Amino acid sequence: MDLDEFYDAILSQTQGKWVDFEGLVASAYRAVLSPGDTALDIGAHKGSHTFQMLESVAPSGRVIAFEAAPMMVSEIHSTLDLYYSQLRPLLTLHNCAVLDRAGNATFFFTPNTPGLSSLRNRGDVGAGSVQPFEVQIRTVDEIVGESDNIRFIKCDIEGAEYHAFLGARNTIARCRPVVCFEHNWTGPKHFGYQPVDFSQFWEGLDYAVFDLFGNPQPPSWPATARIWDFLAAPREYDVSHVFQAAAERLYPGVRYPIPSSRQGETGSA
Repeated sequence: MDLDEFYDAILSQTQGKWVDFEGLVASAYRAVLSPGDTALDIGAHKGSHTFQMLESVAPSGRVIAFEAAPMMVSEIHSTLDLYYSQLRPLLTLHNCAVLDRAGNATFFFTPNTPGLSSLRNRGDVGAGSVQPFEVQIRTVDEIVGESDNIRFIKCDIEGAEYHAFLGARNTIARCRPVVCFEHNWTGPKHFGYQPVDFSQFWEGLDYAVFDLFGNPQPPSWPATARIWDFLAAPREYDVSHVFQAAAERLYPGVRYPIPSSRQGETGSA
């Protein structure tokens, strides 16, 4: 069964509606993170995942979050004060964009759909009005200290993920975290790289890449890929429990065409 057949088999059981991929992402880091761990949230947006990560690593862990839009940073702080004040000491929030270099760049904020804001003005996303402003750019390797042992990275920055990971390569190589990220055909088009570059990046780190159902991904993502969320894990790390947790929490009554325990590209932890 190929990937298209697998996805069709899932959709046939859900009346053609895709499942909650943000919930799948949350299931992934909740399955990986434990109290005392450190996690990165790159592209924190309104803080939905940030707060759940904080709950996962409390009471002694840490979350380092990155968000380019000052209005989103303010919203995170407001929500933190209202509902998660006890977790404030565990959060370090950087108001900056993340790439493979330090400096400044134009950030294109879309107030009607802030989740589609990006370091590129992407007219094909249907985001409505655009408010450009200058933001600071930093790298993960610059910010994360040698003493930080990163357990999980979530990255959703609307096409800039590849370059953000280039600027986090030393951290990923040193800490060997599980990484959940977004990738689709618009990223290479707007940010000037090829899908195979992304595949080669993970191969160079000895990582395997899966969709969030547990299917190993081909070396080069096709332009017609039907999903955008992926998980990369060190080959020595057994990820079967991550996909099992997602299946149990988000798919009551939905039977996987192929069990998620089939990913044979990883070893045991």
